Amino acid sequence: MQFARQHPDQVRVVRYEDLLSDPVACLEPVLHWLGEDDVGELLSRHTVGLDASRSGRWREDMPANDNAAFKASVGDLLQTLGYAA
Repeated sequence: MQFARQHPDQVRVVRYEDLLSDPVACLEPVLHWLGEDDVGELLSRHTVGLDASRSGRWREDMPANDNAAFKASVGDLLQTLGYAA
């Protein structure tokens, strides 16, 4: 994240939940940024099978003690990235 703050033109952050909920809106700007011209073809082939119901599953699937340790370790980063910690 420090590198991203120092070099914002060299970093694109993609949130998993955004990818799942709207893969085209999430990936299209990234692909253009990478210089890809035919994004429609790429997106139509590679976004099949993304399951929006997986969003946030780590909160329920992770054992409570692991979840607490995870939040204690990266809680600030979660908030920075827009996740409710």
